Amino acid sequence: MNIFANANSYYDTVFKRRSVRKYSTSKVMTLQDAEAVLELCKEIIPLCPEIKTEFRLMRREELSVKFGHYCILMYSEKKDNCYVNAGYMLEQLELQLEANGIGVCWYGLASPKEKVTEDGLEFMIMLTFGIADGDFLRTNASDFSRKSCEQIWLGEDRYGVSGAVRLAPSACNSQPWMFESSGDIIRVSRKTDVRTIIPRAFRKRFNSIDIGIALCIFEITLLAKRIDFERSVLSESSASDENNLIAIAEYSLKKETKK
Repeated sequence: MNIFANANSYYDTVFKRRSVRKYSTSKVMTLQDAEAVLELCKEIIPLCPEIKTEFRLMRREELSVKFGHYCILMYSEKKDNCYVNAGYMLEQLELQLEANGIGVCWYGLASPKEKVTEDGLEFMIMLTFGIADGDFLRTNASDFSRKSCEQIWLGEDRYGVSGAVRLAPSACNSQPWMFESSGDIIRVSRKTDVRTIIPRAFRKRFNSIDIGIALCIFEITLLAKRIDFERSVLSESSASDENNLIAIAEYSLKKETKK
């Protein structure tokens, strides 16, 4: 299912989601159900359609992964914005699984033996998933440990979307994004001075994936609130670092007229 076409349902999931690290040992997801998850990947909408991607299914035991029943691995062309695109795409899968009662977690500490496919696509990131050990969805947004809206949003939030964006998951909860509003124009940037325990060699990769995750949740929020938008994806590799910010995307917003 295209989650953007049913944004209201997944918008609610944004406020309930939780990264699952405890999975059932008595009831393991079947291979058939795991393959159905892989099929869902065919419906994922890319941020950058020009970037070739591929998704693969593997058992947790085939990887150095500590929890979950199965893993979805994403491979991609190594192009400008490929990591942002990866985050944007896999966040759609995460929300869809969680909305249907399947536990899921971003897993950045493992990689497959095959890091490059025969077609030259490079491993980006993986999600581990399965049947959670008990209920896992949150009941209240106050359960989240996140930065305040003022720390991730500059300018007026005239459409009330920052509350959802601040709940987006990120590596080591670093939240490396900044949204800057000027009227109906929103610029989304990656912070380069974020404090995190992520090793410097991996920081840009994971933080760029995080930006893609935040963009996905931002767009779901806009659609759920019936806000039309036009999006321009900027070149991350050629952008200059201004005030510790790398501009990633710009949005032009317009509140949809009620009919």
